This record gives sequence, C-alpha cells and structure tokens, in this order.
Amino acid sequence: NNLQVSPSVFPFNNELAQDDAKFQEGLKFVIEREGSKHVREDGGRESSKYGILQSTAREHGFKGNLKDLTKADAEVIYRKIWEKSGAESLPFPLSTVHFDTYVNSPSAAEKILSKFQKF
Repeated sequence: NNLQVSPSVFPFNNELAQDDAKFQEGLKFVIEREGSKHVREDGGRESSKYGILQSTAREHGFKGNLKDLTKADAEVIYRKIWEKSGAESLPFPLSTVHFDTYVNSPSAAEKILSKFQKF
C-alpha cells in the first residue's frame, strides 16, 4: 500500500504567508525593544506592558488588569495596530520600521512615510 499525500484542497496563499511573516518580524522587533515587563508609569504617563499603554489595551478590547496582559494578548493588540498602520502594504524591512514608529507615534510615522512617498 503506497500512501500518497494529495495536494491540499485549499491553495496555499504565498502572499498571506509573506504578510504574516512581515507582521511576525515587526512584532518581534517591537517586543524586543519594548520588553515584557509591566511598567507602572511609562514615560510619566499611564502603565504599560509589552509597550502597550493601558488606554491602548482598552481601546483594542482588553478588559483585564494590564499586569495580566499575556504575550498572546499583546500580539492580538499589535495585529490590530499593524493593520491600522498600513505596514502590511510596505516592503520589508520598511514595514517593520514604519510599524515600530507607528506604535510610538502614529502621526510621526505617517508624516515620515508621506515624505518617502514623494520620491
């Protein structure tokens, strides 16, 4: 009996895999720089964890205590921020640079990107 593996019924979408790989690289970059610790007053403002401010976590649906934010929770929030930033439409590694800048200052990221788009 020869067991043959038939091709998947669903076609593999290489573009989606590339987009997810870009997000994963951006996420890794941001979390490495932001760290995973709970910070009571991030920049003299509110608390944060994984670089996500309490207000940002709430805005994206996190209802628990920020100290309890897991890496998986952070990934869900960062995925929403990634999509809002438009980073997925940019080539790698510009997508990561734009995402990292957007996380800290959406207006600065958009301003910088608009200057690049003029070229």
